[in-house]
Amino acid sequence: MNPNQPKWKSATVPTREEAKSTMESFIAYCSRVEVHAKEGFVLHYVEVAKNPNNIGKTWKRWSKFEGPNRLILRIDSTENTPPVVESTLVWERVEDSGN
Repeated sequence: MNPNQPKWKSATVPTREEAKSTMESFIAYCSRVEVHAKEGFVLHYVEVAKNPNNIGKTWKRWSKFEGPNRLILRIDSTENTPPVVESTLVWERVEDSGN
């Protein structure tokens, strides 16, 4: 999602253009995940998605832990669309400092 997207004029209901801009600025899906730890990848079985063309697809994500709090997921190269050659997602646990 674009963190610099302009706020809506209304607190609850966007204009047609505001709604269009919001929908174009993010990706969302829900999936079952199958972990293949020894082989270093996970499979996402897409069940719900912003783009209905993705429902029913299986996506492979190469996975690697970097320390105890960081997980790197790399999209399989066969899924990249030129000019994109690599796409990576980093999940990092943030420790509560107690403050």
